[in-house]
Amino acid sequence: MSDNLMITVQEGTTSTRITISGRLDLLSAEKLRKAVRGCMRHTAREVVLEMRDLTYLDSMAMGAILSCRTLLENEGKKLVLAGPQGMVMDALRIANFHKLFEIR
Repeated sequence: MSDNLMITVQEGTTSTRITISGRLDLLSAEKLRKAVRGCMRHTAREVVLEMRDLTYLDSMAMGAILSCRTLLENEGKKLVLAGPQGMVMDALRIANFHKLFEIR
């Protein structure tokens, strides 16, 4: 495991986009939670988690995504997953995330 997760946040009028790249795992999951907590002050009602350049996620990462969803829902916001590829998409499907999240 290594903490090489890169995160950028772009605030828009209708949505906030969090772009993540690299590995999302036990060591980097808190970085994602921190970024999402920062989005709660934004006015946009939708937070898009752009996963196109995410190369790996583990069960701790999936737990972090679920906790982010709960944080946002408690503020009346929606978390959308966008662009997962390859093994990341496979892991999300196996975990039935497609039933819990809108995946674009």
